[in-house]
Amino acid sequence: MTLKCITLGFALAATAAITPAKADRLDDIMAAKTLRCATFADVPPFASPDPKTREMAGFDVDLCNAIAKQLGVAAEVKPVSVEARVPEVKLGRVDITVANLAYTQSRAEQIQFSDPPRKC
Repeated sequence: MTLKCITLGFALAATAAITPAKADRLDDIMAAKTLRCATFADVPPFASPDPKTREMAGFDVDLCNAIAKQLGVAAEVKPVSVEARVPEVKLGRVDITVANLAYTQSRAEQIQFSDPPRKC
């Protein structure tokens, strides 16, 4: 049970960094049948190119794929720099950012943050 709570806590903490650009974007995602996710470009184990396939792999990539699957759409992972996490969402180049992204008032004025649960 403890391992399950730790794993769940880690997953939910990562989910806290998922930042939707705006509430009406869901219609666009569903119409395009693709969820465009920004992840770090090279921060293992969260997101980095697999040395064998050169495809992006890692926890954040898995989370993006899981969200897309839940929506019934394809996932498109876009590696970005730390500095580009918020601007890529604001400019509409990606639908969400799935990466470590601490809440700050300045960021909250630009993007929405998901709410982490309070307990397991």
